Amino acid sequence: MASRQKITDMIGVIRAIYPYYAKDGLISITAKTWEVVLAKYTDKEVGVAFELCLQTCKMPPTPADIIEKINAVNKALAPTGEELWKRLVETLKECAELYDRFGFTAIEKNGLSQGKNARNKTEKIWDNLPNELKEYCGGYGEMMRMANNFDPSDTFERNRFLKRIATIEQTIEYKGLALSSGMVSENNLLER
Repeated sequence: MASRQKITDMIGVIRAIYPYYAKDGLISITAKTWEVVLAKYTDKEVGVAFELCLQTCKMPPTPADIIEKINAVNKALAPTGEELWKRLVETLKECAELYDRFGFTAIEKNGLSQGKNARNKTEKIWDNLPNELKEYCGGYGEMMRMANNFDPSDTFERNRFLKRIATIEQTIEYKGLALSSGMVSENNLLER
């Protein structure tokens, strides 16, 4: 969460650069307003975005400008569609190999059967997938079904994935905004 001190310092910098900015207003009221708007971002994210705004904005930066820069930086650092495709291919290959062991009953050193260990590994793989891939697969069971029928050389599936992943990223962004704003609860999203 962006701290009030960080925001107050930024507003002080803006007033130093733009002497007429908030001349009649109190910094504390402006800082409280900015704090509400920037609540979900860290001091580091806000600081980096603020510096970028100072370099590019011709008018005093607003919270919207800062959020825009944060989103641009996050998007630049996010994996590309090709990188996500590569991760999906690797994941589905690994899950297909593990699925073949689900019926094994030999007990391993940890006291669990080979089949149970394979299931645990696939569940861990699911838990560690990026949200975009989870949304694409639809669920753990669907990921396992895909793993059994997956052909990485299928160009149709690759093209379908690349086309769909862009809309999935936007959907995830909107879900995050809806959750952070309190428009819906996590339970409401799970029911949809």
